[in-house]
Amino acid sequence: MATITTPRLHLTPFEPTDWAFFRSLREDRSIMRYMAAIAPEKETRRVFAARLMAEHVFVIRFRDEETPLGDIGLQISPENREEADIGYTVVPAAQGKGIASEALRAVCDYAFNKTSVKAINAYVLADNGGSVRVLEKAGFVRTQVLEKAYETGKKVKIKVGNEERVEFINTFLWTFNDQSFIPHGSRKDGFGEMQPIWLSAGDDNPNGSTMLFLVDGAKIDLDSLKQYERVFNIFDGNSETAVNAARTFWKELKGAGEEIYYWQQEDNGRWKQKA
Repeated sequence: MATITTPRLHLTPFEPTDWAFFRSLREDRSIMRYMAAIAPEKETRRVFAARLMAEHVFVIRFRDEETPLGDIGLQISPENREEADIGYTVVPAAQGKGIASEALRAVCDYAFNKTSVKAINAYVLADNGGSVRVLEKAGFVRTQVLEKAYETGKKVKIKVGNEERVEFINTFLWTFNDQSFIPHGSRKDGFGEMQPIWLSAGDDNPNGSTMLFLVDGAKIDLDSLKQYERVFNIFDGNSETAVNAARTFWKELKGAGEEIYYWQQEDNGRWKQKA
């Protein structure tokens, strides 16, 4: 089984000696309130046994230290090997130190480069602000943003990095919440001019969108930009590649005389205008 090393962390498969640590996680109310009810020990042992056999699940530790800090893992869909869910926990004493962010980025890189996975999704309760921030900083798109845009009556386009991501987001928007309904479509669905939210990896705009979301490092030329009232370039501030691309885009917009603003999410979850 694989191991993953980052500048600070070492991610290794579960071992039988990790049982006490895993049980303490599953009995910690501050952690489990965001996951599930605390289960009887028999059930926790069953879950732990599955962890021992899982191929893409890891215990998080600092490099050259033995104390576990948390766990993180991928669950690749048996129906679609190109799609996976990701989940993680960090012990309370180690939270707020960037450990979840560092581990999350490493496992996502591992998934995209070492497995068949092309799309990763995560599920998080809205009141779990810490986890929401971790995911957004890593480039995950919160679908509630699209709900708010849709509610304004504006037509929206989401431009992503490739066609595989188009179809993943297309499917996910129908299924992420049983109580939510976000009408949308892609070229595969057709009727582009009728779609309130259009998903694409290209520069097409059949529904006359006035709001554009750029995700997954998607780019747009300055001429195509002019058809939109507002453009949101969402990128991972912890990724040097993403930051450099965003800086280049910023300079292009600045040079073209566009009105631009930069907002950054702070540790308390609030967004603050930086420029």
